[in-house]
Amino acid sequence: MNRTIKIKKIDLLDAIKTNKEAHIKDYDEAVIAFKQEAIDQLNQLQVRVVQNELDDITLDLVTPVDNTETYDENIKLFEWEVKDEIEITKEEFDEYVLDKSHVTSQAYFMNATYK
Repeated sequence: MNRTIKIKKIDLLDAIKTNKEAHIKDYDEAVIAFKQEAIDQLNQLQVRVVQNELDDITLDLVTPVDNTETYDENIKLFEWEVKDEIEITKEEFDEYVLDKSHVTSQAYFMNATYK
């Protein structure tokens, strides 16, 4: 059974905007840590190159993921909705309100690398 619920558009928009703000904060923190990790690894590699240790000269970094555009698209979608109440499925509730989707999970996992 695919359950649906009615939700006030304003509440849905508030939830998406709150989730977006949390994502931006996590992303910004991950970028700062990513840059520091990149600098640290480059410094270590520079020492190895100077010492003529040329085997396996690579960086091991996970690039932070920014899903701000996805949040903006969802916000715009519901801002254009003419009804004040919207019917959504449980899957949509999980994605928009609880911030649980494949895309958000991937971003959280990648960005958590630097926490």
